[in-house]
Amino acid sequence: MQFMLRKGFGLFDINTNHRIPRTGRLALRAYNEQMMFCEAVWIRDFVKRPPALALTRQKALKALYIYANHGCYSFGAEMAGYFHEHGLITSEELAQTESISFWKLRSLEPSIRRRFLQVALQIVPRRYHWSIASAIQELERFKA
Repeated sequence: MQFMLRKGFGLFDINTNHRIPRTGRLALRAYNEQMMFCEAVWIRDFVKRPPALALTRQKALKALYIYANHGCYSFGAEMAGYFHEHGLITSEELAQTESISFWKLRSLEPSIRRRFLQVALQIVPRRYHWSIASAIQELERFKA
């Protein structure tokens, strides 16, 4: 935890749904199974822990996409305001983030959503590429 905090991240969530049932005599009556491991979600908070490197528009968009993917809507909206104050996103983009639908990416105005997704495809980790590419394909179907 100290290592991640020193690197500028804050603990956002812990998923402890990785438990195994026991097989002993009281297993059927047990309510608390053994946790084998957990997943921690660490997110950079640019307000509380400013980055050492200059914050760019590309990093801001990447952060917003990651916040949306992890369901961090309230935190993401707060960060969008911070990014707007620093000239990293436009007023139009900031206005979009004030709606819960923005964070679900489905109800964004198509041209904004397409642009957002295309930028995201270039800058987010590979594990998100499939979901971004399929969203772009979905937009292309409605474009015609």
